[in-house]
Amino acid sequence: MSVSELICGKPAAFEVSDAVTANRFVQLDTTSSSGKVVVKPATGVTDIFMGVALEAATASGQRIAVARPGCICYLNCSGNSTAVTSGCGLTATTGGVGIKTTTASDNIGAIAIEASSAATTDILVEVVGPYMNPDS
Repeated sequence: MSVSELICGKPAAFEVSDAVTANRFVQLDTTSSSGKVVVKPATGVTDIFMGVALEAATASGQRIAVARPGCICYLNCSGNSTAVTSGCGLTATTGGVGIKTTTASDNIGAIAIEASSAATTDILVEVVGPYMNPDS
């Protein structure tokens, strides 16, 4: 799915403070002093998710399109340890990869539309939140 095929309309554009991989969660970079909204790869379950990167960036200062809440897009997920099921809440692990959330204190950044038990694969999701997991 390209940026032009995103289901929700026009994505937001944010500057990055670090290299970003497409189809992964990005978080607000709270250390930026640029006065702009800046994102970086999400790294864990308590991150403040800004959405899902629709494009890759190789260096700080580049701008990328980001799918925001309400958008349907692909998210790179790992269902290796805990299978991702349709309708489950997704949070982030290292590098912004989506994983099924199982703990009440985890922030949810997307809801899975498709299921996966593969080590890493892109699945359709609806971007939400960040919200705390209501299912734990």
